[in-house]
Amino acid sequence: MTKVPDNVVFYDGVCNLCDSTVKFVIQRDAKKNFLFAQIGGENYNKLIEDYPKLAQVDSILFYHQNQLYTKSSAALKIVVRLGGFWHLMSVFWLVPKRLRDFIYDVIAKNRYKVFGRSESCIIPDRKYDGRFIN
Repeated sequence: MTKVPDNVVFYDGVCNLCDSTVKFVIQRDAKKNFLFAQIGGENYNKLIEDYPKLAQVDSILFYHQNQLYTKSSAALKIVVRLGGFWHLMSVFWLVPKRLRDFIYDVIAKNRYKVFGRSESCIIPDRKYDGRFIN
């Protein structure tokens, strides 16, 4: 098994919605628990060696304690791990995964159309050095 750091959020680097989501998590991650890596980067490629079926998945991924979460499960796991008020979002675990992922897929399918797309990845602010990995 290839070693990828724990608590890594893998995201689409050119998606404006994904970029906003990363900023949202960073601003609320007081304990600095999360690392961030772009889909297609070095750590993503290591991860895909162990999860080859996910190579074509165009979704947020969250790698936590040697488990990989995708789509709505990844989003929920991330938000709940922010703690505090955000822990209340755990109520959405009660919603069937198929329904959560259906809603996630509708948003993901239309994310470029609704939120736009950057020509290149946004370079993180220097104050976040160490939080973004390849």
